[in-house]
Amino acid sequence: MKKFTKLISGALAALLTVGTMLTNTAFAAENKITLEATDNSDLISITEQPADAVTNWPDGAAFHVEVDRPEFVESYQWYWVDASNVMYELGGKTGRTETLELPSTRPGITTQSFRCVITDILGKQVVSEAARIYLDNKEEQKPYMLVGEYVITAGGYLDLSKTPYGSGLISLSKNTEKVTLDHVNYDNTNTVCCEQLETMYYGGILYYAPDNMDDINIELIGDCNITLTQRDGTGKFAGAALDIYSPVQFIGRNVKISGEGTFRSLFADCGIQTEHANLIVDVDADIRCDETDRVQEGIHVTQPETNYDACSITITSGKTIDIKSSGDAIKAWDDTYDKSGSITIGKDTDINITLRPVLPLGTKPASAVGIYATNVCVDGANINVYGDYDASLYTEHPLYWFEGITAITHLELNNTNFNATLVASGVENFLGIRMCGIEYDGVDATDIKNSDIQVTLKNYDKFQFVSGLFNPFHGDSTFAYDDATHIMIQYER
Repeated sequence: MKKFTKLISGALAALLTVGTMLTNTAFAAENKITLEATDNSDLISITEQPADAVTNWPDGAAFHVEVDRPEFVESYQWYWVDASNVMYELGGKTGRTETLELPSTRPGITTQSFRCVITDILGKQVVSEAARIYLDNKEEQKPYMLVGEYVITAGGYLDLSKTPYGSGLISLSKNTEKVTLDHVNYDNTNTVCCEQLETMYYGGILYYAPDNMDDINIELIGDCNITLTQRDGTGKFAGAALDIYSPVQFIGRNVKISGEGTFRSLFADCGIQTEHANLIVDVDADIRCDETDRVQEGIHVTQPETNYDACSITITSGKTIDIKSSGDAIKAWDDTYDKSGSITIGKDTDINITLRPVLPLGTKPASAVGIYATNVCVDGANINVYGDYDASLYTEHPLYWFEGITAITHLELNNTNFNATLVASGVENFLGIRMCGIEYDGVDATDIKNSDIQVTLKNYDKFQFVSGLFNPFHGDSTFAYDDATHIMIQYER
């Protein structure tokens, strides 16, 4: 029997997403646990070591450990172990029992192993041998979805009432073009084997879309409610509530979210996210954080490196979108490549945005912008943006841009009511509407007709760059609008 004592550097904080094996970069160094061999407990000995599990993904797996005198056991604690023998603590319903249950597996899980640390009533410990998962079908390639710790493949579904997560059905069609969310109430506060997800890349619902699929449809039947309370080992990332992901840059895909219900997201880092695609939002949405937590971005489409026109967000007519975020609310942009796409908002749509930065958003100066893209086109909508920024909460990475709308090259408002009230001090750039260029294909970059624009900027200080309408090349006067448009800018200290 092998006996160990654990050396802990900092607080224990680690995780496992079933079928989602992590890299060390997902964690700060103080979250790692290493082991050194020692002879510790005199009260208990392991009589049954965890056995390797052989299965077919996405089927689950389990590991079991037994001791000779279980009455002297104070606790069981399972760990996921990486290739460097660094261990990450598991939790949930089974991570602290004699049997660890993994609801699902997927490719990549075979490179990891699992151990159980058993503590006796005197505080002494024994550590089990490592056990691994072997997949008979590890080479099999097929589209799949991750729903927390569960995997859904083509033609399959997940009944959330049979999981710790809530209720409703999530399904993936046989042709993999359609995801259905049927009266979904998903809350990852409770888990099977992990209390924290590797949420920098995963989170609530993640669809690994097949390469070269032109159209993906997300259908809501009734309301869809997704709450993400768990964060990764650093405590910073909760992941996206709904993420459509492609392993390669397949440019130009159409992703449409439609149905009769409302999409609601609470505490996620992003409500709806997809990559290199044209996102069509044809549902009402309510994406929000509270005063102490955050939704960093509301609706986000990332932009590929080589194509400016390959991503867009279209919000169809007659929808209501409510977003309370600490970062950018509606964004067609990729920070990695500093490139963006387009945002189009249809008639009779109500957009209500609250920008309330409460935590540092990253390792570089961050932005909190209501609507952010290269081209912004709004036809007959009502847009309200309210922002309140407390600079004292951004001591390490201060907010750099605090704006109602940022349109990099083209802004079009037609029969639109836009009302922005921003309250802040200590922010670098404090703007109602920002344009980064005034000419686009030889025409004026702004086209504002029969619209009502009201911008109020409060509590700014003398060191800030403040402007209700701003273009760095030509100044405020270059905003083109017709006689039927009313613009009112107020500055209040």
